Amino acid sequence: MAPTDTMTSYLLKLAAVFGLGAAPWFEIIVAVPAGVVMGLTPAVATAAAVAGNVVSVAVLMAVLPRLRNWFSSTFLPRKRHKGEDGLSARYRRFQYLWNRYGVAGAGLGAPVVTGTHLAVVLCVILGASAGRTLAWTTIGILAWGGMLAVACQLGLESLQYLIPEWAMARLQP
Repeated sequence: MAPTDTMTSYLLKLAAVFGLGAAPWFEIIVAVPAGVVMGLTPAVATAAAVAGNVVSVAVLMAVLPRLRNWFSSTFLPRKRHKGEDGLSARYRRFQYLWNRYGVAGAGLGAPVVTGTHLAVVLCVILGASAGRTLAWTTIGILAWGGMLAVACQLGLESLQYLIPEWAMARLQP
């Protein structure tokens, strides 16, 4: 195989992991292990997946402020329900959780709970600043990406103890 074919193959793998990282609902949770399966090191797979996810979230953040006013006026509840403040019990519970955990909780938990794209949309619609939302979401992406890289590396290292030597020799190119 020529060196250019090897480089092209490597770049295609990086682009695939970047694309999986950028795609909603795949994000880093799927992109990092997929990159490792494709033959990338866990660190390289994580870097490509995190870059794809952060870039797509930043692009989404650029578009969201324009949609915020329309969405909040259309979908967020107005004081139509009975009660002392006019809000339903479900909405009061949601408001309590938002006030308690806020942008930091949404950004740190987003990669595994809701997905970063949905979390960013919800944070901006609920009035969080774009800068804080992007910062906390990036921290969450980096933290979960790092944990996935470590888990993939440990999984690769444990394979040498689970698979006999003769089988490992057959897997080597």
